[in-house]
This record gives sequence, structure tokens and C-alpha cells, in this order.
Amino acid sequence: MKFEYRLVPLHLAHLDEAQSDTLVLYFFEDERPLKGLAGLVDWRLNGKLTSFLLDNRVTGAFRECTLYPVPARLPIAKLLLIGLGDRRGFNGGKFQIVTSFTMDTLRKLGVADFALAFPRKPYLKISVRQVLEIWMTECRLRLLTSHQSQISTTFVIEKDDHNTAQAYIQEYLREYVASTRER
Repeated sequence: MKFEYRLVPLHLAHLDEAQSDTLVLYFFEDERPLKGLAGLVDWRLNGKLTSFLLDNRVTGAFRECTLYPVPARLPIAKLLLIGLGDRRGFNGGKFQIVTSFTMDTLRKLGVADFALAFPRKPYLKISVRQVLEIWMTECRLRLLTSHQSQISTTFVIEKDDHNTAQAYIQEYLREYVASTRER
């Protein structure tokens, strides 16, 4: 099994660097206009995501999931929109649940090449390292142990968090490889 990853800054100028088959967009049901990566993608799609919200085609309810084919305006084939529920009730426990749900959904769709940005810092009050620990653990449990032989992930994160993310992912992968050799 092979896990490849890239880190891309969360900025409009770098959005095209998030080339993947599927772009996972998390958004809250009580945050309008859309912010973070969802807001950048909405802007690039001329407000298409906002029109989905206004038409109640998506709401952002917790674990709401919508797959949308992307027009040629972005270097990806599909958007996977996943609701996070209410901002005030969002915490590390809910992040773990939605991460598990995301991994199960990607596995069921047969997606092995995807990009995502984690929920925004003001609402997720855990460190980047803790976010990655939850994410990498769920990825290992739900994707790397399934039929997927190769996973390619692009993390779209704040530039200030790149060094922390890089160090943690490398540490996690070293430990994962060491544990698989011991078996």
C-alpha cells in the first residue's frame, strides 16, 4: 500500500495546485457566505455552491453528503460536499465522526485521489497535529486497510501550518511502515 500526499496553501492563487479526482469540501450549516476552501471554490464556480444553498439543494447539516461533477473551471472531476452541522456544536469528537464518514464515503465511491481542507480553526479548537492524528488514523482504518492499494491526498491548509503538518505526516508514516513490518 502506498500513501502519497502534497501540501498546498489555502489561497486562491494556489487552488489549481489541488489537482485531484475529487475535492472534499466541508461546510457549516450556519456559515454564509461560504468560507475557506468552500468559499474559494464557490468563487471559481461563479457562485454555484451558493445557488445550491439558496435552492436548499444542500444545507450543511451534519454528515449531509452531495457528489457534484465539476465543470472545467477547476482541475478536478468531482466535488464531495460534506456538511458539518452547526458551528457552535462542532468539536474534536464531531470532527472524528465526520472524518470517519468521509473516509467511508470515499472508499464506497472508489476514490483514491482526493484533496481536502480541514474545518476552519476558529470552530475546531484542536491543534493541527491533533486534526492530522484523527485524520491519518481514520484514513489508515478506513482506506489503507481496504481494497485501495494507493492513496493520493492533497491537503489544502494554511501556509503557517505546513511545517507542523509535514513533520507530523512524516512521523505518522514512519510509525505506520514500522508497524506493518513487525506483523
